[in-house]
Amino acid sequence: MNSKMVATGVVATIVIFLQHGAAGVAFGWALIHGAGPAALFAFLPLATALLVLWAAAVFLHRRAARRAPVLFGVVAAAIVIVNEALLPVTPFKAWTQQRAIEAVAVRNIRDELVVSSRGKPIGIRLTFEAIFPGNGVYAVGHALVPDSDERVYALQFNHSIRSTIQPEPGDGYHFRGGTVYTFSTVFLPNFLSYDERTGVSCLNDMTTSAFSAKDFLAALSKSRSLQYRTAIRVSNEQALRAVAAAEYLTGHGYDVEAMYRTIEADGSRRCTS
Repeated sequence: MNSKMVATGVVATIVIFLQHGAAGVAFGWALIHGAGPAALFAFLPLATALLVLWAAAVFLHRRAARRAPVLFGVVAAAIVIVNEALLPVTPFKAWTQQRAIEAVAVRNIRDELVVSSRGKPIGIRLTFEAIFPGNGVYAVGHALVPDSDERVYALQFNHSIRSTIQPEPGDGYHFRGGTVYTFSTVFLPNFLSYDERTGVSCLNDMTTSAFSAKDFLAALSKSRSLQYRTAIRVSNEQALRAVAAAEYLTGHGYDVEAMYRTIEADGSRRCTS
C-alpha cells in the first residue's frame, strides 16, 4: 500500500474518531447503568466505519493499484460524509449549532407589574422578541435576579404562572428562521405561588437551617423598590454551550414586600404542596 493511501487512511481515521466522540460518553453511561459487556455496542458504528475504510484500502490496493489512491480518497470522503449525515452529534454539527445560537437576535425587551384577579401585585411580566437565523430547535431561558449585592433566593423570580410564544413554534420548539417571535412570561417571586383558577395566592416555605423566618422578613423590608437583571440565554441539544443573547435591567423598581402583602390579604395561606 503506497504512502498516499496510508496518509489518506490515517487522516480519515482521525476524522472518523472525532465524529464518533459521543460513543465514549454513551459507553460510560451504559456502564453506569449496568449494561456490562453490552456497553461495547456503543462503539459498533465506529468499528463499522473503520472496518469499511480499511477493507476498502486493502481491496483497492490489490485490485486497482494504479487508481487506488484516487478511488480510496473518494471512498474515505464518502464514509466521512455518510457519518456526518447519520450521526446525531459530531464536532462539525456542534460548531454549526453554536454559530446558529450566537446569531439569534433578541430585541424590544420590556417589563411590567402583574396583578392578581383582585388587583394585588403578584409578579413581573417580561416580554421580548427573538429572531432565529434559520429553521431549527432552540431553547430560550431566563430568570430574574435582584440588581443588588444581597441576592436572597426568596426574592428571586425563578418560576412562572404563564408563558407564551407568538406565533407558536412547531413541535419540540422548532422555530422558523427570520420569523419574529414574541416571548412573554409572568414571573413570581420564589416565596409566592398563585392559582389562576381561584385567584388566591399562598406562601412557599423559604426557611432553611441558615435562613430563618426572621431573615426572610428582614430581606422583605429592604425590597420596596428592587430592579432585576436577566440574561436571556439561547441553547440547543448540540451546541457546545448556551449563549447570553441579551442582558437586561428592568425599567423600574418593584415592591416585592407588596407582593408579600398580597398573600396576607388572601389570608396568609401557606402552600400545601
